[in-house]
Amino acid sequence: MAVQMRDDALAMAARHLVQQIRLSEFKDELNHRLVMNVAFLELEELVMPSPSERQETSE
Repeated sequence: MAVQMRDDALAMAARHLVQQIRLSEFKDELNHRLVMNVAFLELEELVMPSPSERQETSE
C-alpha cells in the first residue's frame, strides 16, 4: 500500500515536471516569435516610407 502511494506520488511529480518543461518551451517559443515580429516591424519602419512621405511622392 505504501509502495503504491509512493509510486503514485512519483508519477504525479513526474507529470508535473513534464508539464512545467512543456510550458517553459512554449513560453520560449512565444517569446522568440514576439521578438521576431518586433524586429520585422522595426525593419519595415526603416524600409517603408511613412504615410506623409507616400503623399509627397504621389503628388
